[in-house]
Amino acid sequence: MQFRSANDFKKVVAQDTQEIILSEEVTFTWHLKKLVDERELKLAELASITGIQAHTLSRYANNNQAFNTVSLVHVFALMIALRITDMSELFTIEFPNNTVERFNEEAEEWKQTKVMPYELYALLKKNKGLVISHCPFLFILLLLLVHGNVQ
Repeated sequence: MQFRSANDFKKVVAQDTQEIILSEEVTFTWHLKKLVDERELKLAELASITGIQAHTLSRYANNNQAFNTVSLVHVFALMIALRITDMSELFTIEFPNNTVERFNEEAEEWKQTKVMPYELYALLKKNKGLVISHCPFLFILLLLLVHGNVQ
């Protein structure tokens, strides 16, 4: 992600969200300039079609707009106006290969075992307190402790 400064990032992203985003390397890239150039369309014309302010479109086109401030309404409007059906034509979000592999492995294990990856569980516990419904084993242990069945 690219921000003009750490303060810009902190101003627009909640603390809990900052932590999970900063825990991984991710690249967000707009392809709007290429799309408008291919269509010989001016940003001012695209602004008139979509209702998105021209200065906002300019920031998107120049990759100066942080992805966390992008509205889904803008994404939908741009896709419709530019007649594209795959959002990867409008922008891409990329993770390093090692992260992709790790996420795929963790997602598969999570689906099979129904156990959240530890890193996410730690964030859940830290940010919201222990949520028992996500930890059936701990819930059962807590019930046993409360009812005095564990020595």
